[in-house]
Amino acid sequence: MLERFREWRIDRMTDRVARRPSGRKARETYGADDAHAFLWEPVLEALAAAGVAEERITVMPVPGAFELPIGAMALAKTRLYSCVIALGCVVRGETAHFEYVAGEAASGLQLAGLETGVPVAFGVLTVETAEQAEARVDKGADAARAALEMADLFSQLRKQARAG
Repeated sequence: MLERFREWRIDRMTDRVARRPSGRKARETYGADDAHAFLWEPVLEALAAAGVAEERITVMPVPGAFELPIGAMALAKTRLYSCVIALGCVVRGETAHFEYVAGEAASGLQLAGLETGVPVAFGVLTVETAEQAEARVDKGADAARAALEMADLFSQLRKQARAG
């Protein structure tokens, strides 16, 4: 799986779209800040465990966690995806930069979901050290599962609304 990720990184973005295993036309995508590639593997594994075919996943790396919201918004506005999984990592340093980046990433990702009606899952680690980030790497898989659950919920709500 990681070999495919390396190919995706070279391409910067693929035409692959993830689909719920139920056969519905729902599609998933995820963006990640480019500096923290180690976060991707558990997400790919969680999507595979949920039955999402690897060749149906769109990956869009962004330069850093601060850029995740604009990337998520751009993906969600296309209306091609039923959810977006945002992955990143902000490690505290000696300045207030940590608070600004982490806070703006969180509020921006929430805004992307609220403004577009597309679920945006928050998979951004906020940690003190790189070791803490490595210990929490599975949090991305939690975000992937939450994104799939919300996409399914939204799909069910739309069906109910259409049915009257």
